[in-house]
Amino acid sequence: MNQLKQSSVNFIRLSCSNSPSNSKLIDMLLAKDVNLRVSVIPQNWEQELLSDNCDLVITMGNLHHSRIERAILRPQQIVMAVGKNHPLAASDSLTLQDVHRYSFCSTDAPHSIINIVKEQHPEYNLHPRITFLGRNSNDMVKAILSGRYIALMVKQNLPETDDLRILTLSDFNLSLPIYLYWREKDTLNPVSNTIRRSIMDFYQSLSAE
Repeated sequence: MNQLKQSSVNFIRLSCSNSPSNSKLIDMLLAKDVNLRVSVIPQNWEQELLSDNCDLVITMGNLHHSRIERAILRPQQIVMAVGKNHPLAASDSLTLQDVHRYSFCSTDAPHSIINIVKEQHPEYNLHPRITFLGRNSNDMVKAILSGRYIALMVKQNLPETDDLRILTLSDFNLSLPIYLYWREKDTLNPVSNTIRRSIMDFYQSLSAE
């Protein structure tokens, strides 16, 4: 244990969700010659960053702080998805009022997409009835495919399958940026800078939505 604590000083500590995109990102970073420690996004990630408990955070959370730098990795289209057997799957045009009549699923993370949309875009007055909370996006996809739930998802992270449908809403059209955050004092750190550049290049290489 003491050896782990001592060696962890040299780790680049990355906090991110376990989305399909970030899973591919980690595959890419594993090929880099650096000590990398990956964790889920902590609830108070900005304080963890300022307290030197993590080095890099990838999130759609929108934060401004004098001691924290950030870069936009890419815009991400937010969609409402259902399984092919959901009652709304065959609907051509819907409204938020229509979808609020049905059950939603979400992750139990404090920075879930639903929570981020509610915080950053209160004009949508999003107040869904959530009846399933999963651990991650894989659980979300399972819930969607069951045909019982609606889910807010990043379009890029949805599997390519004929078993789900993206709902068309006349009063909901949203794209949110995903950010990379780091401490301002680490801007010139060569190891951190190399990893940041790799993360930015990776996200920019993702196919356009």
